[in-house]
Amino acid sequence: MIRLPSPRRTCGRQILAASDATARPMKAEARAVLLRWIALGRKWIGELSRSSTLDLDQLAQRQGCTRRHVDRVIGYAFLAPDIVTAIAEGRLPRGVTASVLADAPMLWSEQWRAIGLEQPSR
Repeated sequence: MIRLPSPRRTCGRQILAASDATARPMKAEARAVLLRWIALGRKWIGELSRSSTLDLDQLAQRQGCTRRHVDRVIGYAFLAPDIVTAIAEGRLPRGVTASVLADAPMLWSEQWRAIGLEQPSR
């Protein structure tokens, strides 16, 4: 797991490290992977909810991947909307990657803390 510098603070809509006001944003490639997996996880959740006979094992077989991969990708569908927005807008710092978010807690308010950041004020 990658540890991000601490403490963190928000400045407007941009997330900044208190110790490094010039924190680099997440890499475009990392952002693209996350957005793809979020979309795919949401798609698979939709497929599972529309079918009473489809299960995770069948979905994995149909997709040509392991059940573990399906479980992991589906987890991205449950990221907090403000985290997804921050990813899409490139506001998360470098170091926040798919693997960092893979085991994010289900509770949205806890997800920010799990990645070592404060939730931006609204």
